[in-house]
Amino acid sequence: MYNLIFVDALKGLALALPDRLLPELIPIIAMIPAQNHDRSDYWKYLLSQKVTSQDLRDRLYKFIELWQELHPEVTSEALHLALLAAMQLGRELQKNYEVQPIWTMPNQSGEWNRQTEPTILELIHQSCEELLLISFAVYDIPEIVAAMRVALTRQVAITMIVEMPERSDKVPFGVLQTFPTDMIEQLQIYYWAVGKRPVNSKGKYGSLHIKGVISDRHRVLISSANLTQYALSLNLELGLLTDQAKLAKQIHHTFDVLIRDRVLIPFH
Repeated sequence: MYNLIFVDALKGLALALPDRLLPELIPIIAMIPAQNHDRSDYWKYLLSQKVTSQDLRDRLYKFIELWQELHPEVTSEALHLALLAAMQLGRELQKNYEVQPIWTMPNQSGEWNRQTEPTILELIHQSCEELLLISFAVYDIPEIVAAMRVALTRQVAITMIVEMPERSDKVPFGVLQTFPTDMIEQLQIYYWAVGKRPVNSKGKYGSLHIKGVISDRHRVLISSANLTQYALSLNLELGLLTDQAKLAKQIHHTFDVLIRDRVLIPFH
């Protein structure tokens, strides 16, 4: 049974080590068990020539001391394999759980390299089986409508969650003004049933304020931006895009349940 302090130190070192350093460090680490007492600090000198960061050097020294103190029976070859596996797993997890900011940034500079509309178009184009779009308002989005039409020809099942079409007090335009009749018939459109909405003391009831896109229950964009030209080109909007499939499936499943329980009801 390995000491958890040692395991945590190995994990922390693997996440901190640059990939290029490990092959250079292993031959030095392999020398440590064979060194006699008079040269016991020689490995520190050798490592200091390879590792310029003081923080990383301290972490490495601490790990080696724990190795010699707690598990000297572990060979340098085994350490190499463990560090390599932990590094690769860590990089893969970082990649899978990466979250990218997505902006609508008027007068954008090169710093804001992911924009809302191109990201939504990318999600639509990449969808193979199903696409979920959620927005309070929907209007004046010709490029998105065109991309959705192409997705429908690929047999992508498209579901939209929108504000009630007849609520002219809050929504000046909506799906009826945005999509041709033939597309409306192919889209699965739902809205939040009034009878399922909480009402305050003044008789005002809640609104749909969620905005997002989920592609194939795998990629998810959660954004402040509605599916409107204002939100995609004029406003200051921020969203987050991730490939966390577990999160995408969880969010999509929540909408599945709301539809099943008729909290969200069909438009047609």
